Amino acid sequence: MCNLTFFAWPVCLAGTFLVAAAAYVILCRWRVTPTLDPVVFHHFPLIRKTVVTYDTAMYRFGLSDPDSVLGVPVGHHVKVMAYFDGKPISRSYTPVSAVDDRGHFDLLVKSYPSGHVSKMFDELTLGDKINVCGPKGRYEHRPDLHTHLGMIAGGTGLAPMLAVIRCVLGNRADKTRLHLIFANTRAEDILLRRELDELSATRPNFTVYYVLSHPPAQWDGGVGHVDEWTIRKHLPAPGRGVKILLSGSKPMMAAMTQYCEAIGHGRPQRPPRSEDRVFVF
Repeated sequence: MCNLTFFAWPVCLAGTFLVAAAAYVILCRWRVTPTLDPVVFHHFPLIRKTVVTYDTAMYRFGLSDPDSVLGVPVGHHVKVMAYFDGKPISRSYTPVSAVDDRGHFDLLVKSYPSGHVSKMFDELTLGDKINVCGPKGRYEHRPDLHTHLGMIAGGTGLAPMLAVIRCVLGNRADKTRLHLIFANTRAEDILLRRELDELSATRPNFTVYYVLSHPPAQWDGGVGHVDEWTIRKHLPAPGRGVKILLSGSKPMMAAMTQYCEAIGHGRPQRPPRSEDRVFVF
């Protein structure tokens, strides 16, 4: 409280008002404004493309307001729509940028010759726009909601895992331990391996184990396909505070679901629920 005479009170009050007004302006200037709509498609221009592998790239799209955020919770996805022969086709993608990144968002996309939407991505040039709506999804994460998160990903199924990994490791107060099994065909198919290896080497609460179906001659990771033994060895055992996350192709998810159930983690529900002990993105 100001220790002033009666005549000085107006000055004190005026100063307090100015400080409060300035704080209000600053808060308004930096408030988080979600950009997406769950139903209406919005258009976002490509502002950067970074090649990750021979068939996968990281696409960065700009938001109309540099101070706004996309508004997609960690582990949720957006729907991207393209037109083929005059008909709309949509696919779901999980942003891998941080939920509080301002002015842009990133999508990790693998292009398939026969994939209409992924082919559209590959043909984008800077300034081209895509149609996006969302967010969609049921996954929920809070710091220390779980003690351990076991993750099994195949190929671009890394995207939702990467979103969770960056969220947890980006918050020093979040002590969740992360264990990732990442399956691919060849070593050159491993997406963002440098980042994953660096995180594994520098962050004690993150480990990654690679599995290749066609490994090189000198390879110290897993060989073949992810099986029950691999899961038992590299992911946490069933228990209180343990959750398993799965993301990949339908055949792979069918096999992983059976293994997780045999181990005792339980079976994922359809549709998935945030409280499930085994969650499929």
